[in-house]
Amino acid sequence: MLVLPRKGLRHTQRGREYMVCLTELPLRHMLPSRATIAMGPSRIVCKAAACVCLFILCSTSILGAEPIPVRYREGVARGFLTLRSADGETLAEGGVVQIPKDKVVESRLTFHFTNSSLYDERIVFSQDHVFTLQRYHLAQQGPAFRTALDVSFDRETKRYIGWYADGKGNRQELRGTLQMPPDLYNGMTEVILRNLPLGGRATVQMVVFTPSPQVVKLPLVPFAEEKMLVGEIPTSATHYHVVPKLSGLRGVIASLIGVKLPTLHYWITREEVPAFLGFEGPLFFHGPVWRIGVSYRTIPPRVPQGK
Repeated sequence: MLVLPRKGLRHTQRGREYMVCLTELPLRHMLPSRATIAMGPSRIVCKAAACVCLFILCSTSILGAEPIPVRYREGVARGFLTLRSADGETLAEGGVVQIPKDKVVESRLTFHFTNSSLYDERIVFSQDHVFTLQRYHLAQQGPAFRTALDVSFDRETKRYIGWYADGKGNRQELRGTLQMPPDLYNGMTEVILRNLPLGGRATVQMVVFTPSPQVVKLPLVPFAEEKMLVGEIPTSATHYHVVPKLSGLRGVIASLIGVKLPTLHYWITREEVPAFLGFEGPLFFHGPVWRIGVSYRTIPPRVPQGK
């Protein structure tokens, strides 16, 4: 899950780095000023039309969202994963534990870092014809992360609760209501990719906390079919490019000034049964590029001689 900075996006242009505040415009910026009135009726109409367009973009960001159909039902699963730096240094070990319970599936992804940092993501989803995220919880803390975060939300109550702390230790309580469109899939990108047909693409959504909740669109686009090694076994995989896009007014402003969120890379093999092979990208905004892959090195205990 990507976590954006509280004050805005950092944008670099011609060697200069500056912050771009993407908070919502107050109402006074939407009303005609004296200078605007002096422009004449035609320009007032143009400005009003632009404001209406921005309002429509903001208010319809969750409309037309379609959930992803279930092609492969999720069941009991246990996977071991390793998180490495872009240079290949092992930073954390972890894995996924997934258990179906009643009509939902509970899944948990954890990483324990060598510097005592922790990444703990828990999701609960249903899979009745389509995938639907029901509950979500994320906790990330320690020196590996620029911000500490512990937040949860669920579809039944449409509420979120938790806390957020910046790099200076300033803590803010998080609490409020949250609209959850049917294609909201925090923590489920890998599941969704495995359920897309070969060559298929989709656009889903997720919520990031800035620290206020913001909806981000995730276009899941197949980039290429590539050869990979799993241990010493060669296999082929679909390489997906996922470029997050801010929704609503923030997305409009970001596109106008050329600000882009970091690209995420996923590799999914489709030989016989779809499976996750790898991920590359930051787990939080302006974070370092990390690589997540299957832990294939296993050292069994020695068997005593004579047994």
